[in-house]
Amino acid sequence: MRPLYDHSPVDQDCHDLCRDIQRRITDGDCRLVDLSAERDGADHVPVIFEENAGNWRTRQYIGVLEYQGNRVFIGSRFDRKNPEPFFLWYLIGHFLGESIVTFADAGRTAQKDFFDGLLAFRLAVQIHQAWKRGGLRAYRSFARNDSHVRGVIDIPRHIRENPKQDCGRIAYRTQAYSLDNDWNILFLHAGAAAGRRCPDLMRRLQRRLPEYTSALKTLEQAVPEWEAAGIRQALARTERKITNPVYRSWEPARQAARDVLRRMEAAPGDNGSPIVTGVFLDIDFLWERLLEDRLFAGVRKPFSQQSRDVLNGHVRIRPDFYFSDQKIVLDAKNRPAWERTLSVAKGLWSGASDAADAADVRENIYQVFSYMLALDCSGGGVIFPAHIVRDPVGEKIGPAGRQFWRIPVCIPQAPGYPLFCDALEHEFRRLRTLAPVSRLIE
Repeated sequence: MRPLYDHSPVDQDCHDLCRDIQRRITDGDCRLVDLSAERDGADHVPVIFEENAGNWRTRQYIGVLEYQGNRVFIGSRFDRKNPEPFFLWYLIGHFLGESIVTFADAGRTAQKDFFDGLLAFRLAVQIHQAWKRGGLRAYRSFARNDSHVRGVIDIPRHIRENPKQDCGRIAYRTQAYSLDNDWNILFLHAGAAAGRRCPDLMRRLQRRLPEYTSALKTLEQAVPEWEAAGIRQALARTERKITNPVYRSWEPARQAARDVLRRMEAAPGDNGSPIVTGVFLDIDFLWERLLEDRLFAGVRKPFSQQSRDVLNGHVRIRPDFYFSDQKIVLDAKNRPAWERTLSVAKGLWSGASDAADAADVRENIYQVFSYMLALDCSGGGVIFPAHIVRDPVGEKIGPAGRQFWRIPVCIPQAPGYPLFCDALEHEFRRLRTLAPVSRLIE
């Protein structure tokens, strides 16, 4: 089927498939990996497709889904006319903290396998970065039976395992900080699974990321019987986060490894029902992170993104960007309805699609207004992506002199990825010179 795009209508002939997929996800008959989840094992149920007046449309998730032989690819709506998914690469590169060009140079997989390749790429990068700071060791107890006694002799086991007293071996127990632990078994399983799914990519990454190659070779020597521990067992034993401050750099690798195994190797379950599998990202969340990293770098005073109680604790709010010193609150929005406000004439919202867009805009305005009133801000607004270059639009609100801003960020079209990056960086620099953003930057 043709690619779908975020926050966009779905063709009529795909409505039944979208309904079945979302129903399976809602019922829990799915095995999905959310690359943008802020914590491992997030218990939210993603709404990837929603129905409105008999019409189905996508929401904020992009990625690949598989169900009963059907493969559904959802991309960014801003990549429709680019020769490659440049905006997606840009978002992911900033989110992962690693240039996606490295991924491309290492041998980018075909678009239909992009997200599986991205999982494998993330695993290699995280292990590569963590291994630079040293291997992950854990305090473990071992039951040995050899001639190199380094612990407490286990007499009952010695009698049971060594019936010949002159065999040269002694059964004993020992404890040590060792590379032979559940975490490293998990990394070895994940590396093997990624190599089976994306062999060409992983071979090239091993040449480009020497620490990743070194890590796997060292761990295979330190844990020679790692394959004896099954994948399910490795997943079950590594659910707990790595909180030891010495090895905290390994926590991203742990999550990446678990995502690889849940996607590529884990069994679908025992209920026998068809399941939905896939990998996806919340592009609304990535948009917020991108603005934080690129537009508001260098603000005069740090902005707040913390939740706070208002009305004596009866309501909790969490603005995306709250600048307390300047009394400005801004919210990141990725829905296409806001771009339409730049060109739609007053009173021309009509039809089911237009009504849905109008409802989105109205809901967002009420949300920002509530932030402004609760936090006593004189300025507020929304920041959203657009296909066209427009200056921010400010409008006065009521007699109190407050101002509401619409701040569009133009996502460019380009024949190549370097040109795309340059154009988008230029757009961020341009906005940093215009009100209200200029008031917040040094």
